[in-house]
Parts: sequence; structure tokens; C-alpha cells
Amino acid sequence: MHKLDGRVAIVTGGARGIGACIARTLAAHGADIAILDWMLDEEAAEVVREIEKLGRRAQTIEVDVSVSAQVNAAVQQVQASYGRIDILVNNAGICPFRDLFSITDEVWEKTLNVNLSGMFYLARAVAPVMIEQQRGVIINISTVSTQICSPHQIHYIASKGGVDALTRALAVALSPYNVRVNAVAPLGAATAINANVEEQREAWEKSGVPRIQHYSLMKRQGEPQDYANGVLYLVSDEASFITSIVLPIEGGALVV
Repeated sequence: MHKLDGRVAIVTGGARGIGACIARTLAAHGADIAILDWMLDEEAAEVVREIEKLGRRAQTIEVDVSVSAQVNAAVQQVQASYGRIDILVNNAGICPFRDLFSITDEVWEKTLNVNLSGMFYLARAVAPVMIEQQRGVIINISTVSTQICSPHQIHYIASKGGVDALTRALAVALSPYNVRVNAVAPLGAATAINANVEEQREAWEKSGVPRIQHYSLMKRQGEPQDYANGVLYLVSDEASFITSIVLPIEGGALVV
């Protein structure tokens, strides 16, 4: 018996990186998975195969989360396939590195549309299903960068600050229906969203600000599994009295 047996989870941005790790972790504990991602390639197919080897159902749906019509259609497809939606993990996001004067209108709008509007569209789409079930959990992936700010991620940090506020507001709105809403705030991880290591290094050096990982008391960067474990706890029944929180998983960085 697994803690998530019989439950269905949507994971956005689940084809790679932290999202893929979250999808695998939830499946390992009994959940069937729907991966919503804008790029469905061999990497995404491999995640599906790994989940199916665990004896769980899995499917992928190509979605741009910043387009509400695509989000609505994808959620309808998941419900039609699985008959229910118990968990939504809003993980999809982008993080282009730009200093203040390199953040064009297009970069600003795209970042907010994907990172913030996309989470709202998903939550709005799954809410009627969860309300009818009188049960559900929504997890938004935020960042500790909202508290340990970097000078070349202003657009990204602003979007994630909105995610934190969205999490609290949704928790209030959905609490009468036994739907919990929380967020997980990672310190960072070596994943595709941070793939351009040289670009990052140059941006940090130019800023004159210590890299965020230097704040960790654990003297290491976080790994995707660290964050997936936090998501697993918050979607499980062990966290049934927890809603509206933003859980920092940051190796103690916020105390220094």
C-alpha cells in the first residue's frame, strides 16, 4: 500500500529537471501521472517509461501553460482519461538571466505569463474537479530567491513573488472545499532551467553579489530529489492540516 494509491497527479514541466523528479517520486508512491510540458521529446518519453515500469499510468500532453485555452483542454483530457484529478503540481517555469536593462518588455511579459499566469490558469482549470470531489491538493513551485534576491533575475523574482501571494489567496478560496494549496521554494538545482552555466557565472560576477548557493549551511546546491520529497510530503495525508504555506527547502540559507 502506497500513500498516494488511487490518486491522479498533474505535473507541469514534468518532462525534465525538478518536474520529472517530482513525477517519478509521486508515481513511486502510487499516483498516476499526467505530464504537461511545452516540449515533448525523448526525454519526456523516458519519464513516461520509467513511471510505467513502476506499475502506474502515465501520459504526456503538449501544453503552453501561458495559453489558457491549451490549459483548459489539457485538464479536460486528463479528467477524461483518469476520471479524477487529485494533485496539481505547478512546476513549469522559465528563468532567463538578464540584468535590469536587458529585461525587454517581451522577456518581462513572457516570464510573468509562464511563471505566474500559467499557475493561475492551471489552478482555475482543476478547481471545479477538486471541488466536486471535495478533495485535492495544489502545489506551486516558487523559489527562495524571493527572499535572497539576485540582481539579474528581477523579472523571475517578481513572478515568483506573485506565486507566493497566489498560493495564499488560492488556499483561502479553496479551503471550504477541502482543497489545500501550498508552495515549495527551492534554493536551486543544476537542471535545464539553469543549463547555461557560463551565462550564470558571468551574471553573478558582474553583479558583485555572492551566488545564492553560498548561503546554504549545507555547503551544497539542492538536488531535484530534495524538492520532490517536499512536494511528496505536502500532497500526502500526513500534511492534511497544512495549507497556505510556502515551504523553503534551502539548506538553511535563510538564517544567514
